[in-house]
Amino acid sequence: MTLGLIINPKARAYHRSNRVRKSLNDLSSHAHTVQLDDFDALPQLLLQLARKNCENLAVSGGDGTVQAVLTHLAEYNPFQHLPTLILLPHGTTNMTAKDVSIASMRKVDRFLAQIADKKSPALSGNIVKRHTVKIENPENRPPQHGMYFGWGAVHRAVLKCQSDVHAMGFTGDVGPALTLLGSWFAHLLGRTGNDPERIVQGEHLRLSADGEIRCDSQQLLLSVTTLDRLIANCRPYWNQSENSLKTTLIAYPVQKALRMLLPALYGAGDRKITAPGYESFSATNLSFKITSDCILDGEIIHPPKNQPLRLSLGPEFAFLKV
Repeated sequence: MTLGLIINPKARAYHRSNRVRKSLNDLSSHAHTVQLDDFDALPQLLLQLARKNCENLAVSGGDGTVQAVLTHLAEYNPFQHLPTLILLPHGTTNMTAKDVSIASMRKVDRFLAQIADKKSPALSGNIVKRHTVKIENPENRPPQHGMYFGWGAVHRAVLKCQSDVHAMGFTGDVGPALTLLGSWFAHLLGRTGNDPERIVQGEHLRLSADGEIRCDSQQLLLSVTTLDRLIANCRPYWNQSENSLKTTLIAYPVQKALRMLLPALYGAGDRKITAPGYESFSATNLSFKITSDCILDGEIIHPPKNQPLRLSLGPEFAFLKV
C-alpha cells in the first residue's frame, strides 16, 4: 500500500481540534503528505504524489476540498491509474465523505489505528464507485466535477446556511437540514411575506435531458447527484437507473407541500410519487439556460452568459468505505 495524504489546514476540524491535528501528524509518518495552503497549488501537489506512485489518496477536508481534488483528477490526472480516494470528514460539511468513504470521526480514529498497526499489510474496507457530476461550461472557469449540483431553492438555502447557520456553530448535516426545514415550514405558515431573498420561490426553467425537454415552467429547485444519500441520509430521487445523473425537479407553486415532504426526501428508489409537480428521473446529459447561480458541493458556480449550462456524467472514481 502506498498512501498519499492531502491536508487542507483551513478545514474547520483541522484548525479547531488539537486531536485532529495530532491524528493527521501521526498519519503523516505513514503517508506521503502535502499541505494544501493554496488551491492554485493543487495540480503541483497531485503531481508530487503521482511521482511517489500513491495508489491510495486520503483527503482531509470538507466537500469543497473533495470537489477541487475530483476536478483536477478528472481533468488533469497525473497518475498512471486513478488512486482510490479515502475522504477524512474534517470540513464544515462532509456529505460526500459520509456517503462514499468515512462517515464519522469515530471511524476516522479506527482507520488511523489500522494504518498504525504494522500487522495490517493493506487497508480494509469496501470499494465504492461513483461517477462525478460534470459541469462542462461554468463561466470563466474550466470544467468542474463534484458529486452534488443544486439550483433554485437549493442554492438559496446553501447561501443562507453559510451566512447564518454555520456562523452559529452548527456544522455537518445540522446546518443545511435546519435551513431547509426552517424555510419549508416558514413557507407553509405564510411567514415569508414578500421577502425577495426567501428560499421557497419559483424561477423559470427550461431543461433538456438527453435531448428531451423535461420542463419549461416555474420550478422551485433542480437537484442532481450521483451519491446514494445526501444530508440527513435523505434520498430525494426515485425512478433511477445505475450510472446516471439522479435528477429531481420540484415545481412552483409547491403542491401538497406538507404531505409530500417525507415521501420526496425518503423512501426506496422505486417509490411512487403521483402528486403533480414532483419529477425524478435518470439522465446522462442535462442542458438548461439560467441567469441565477447554482452550487456544486457547496461551491458557488456562475452559469455562462448567452448559452445553456451543460451537465454530464463524469468519470468514475473508487472510494474506500470504512
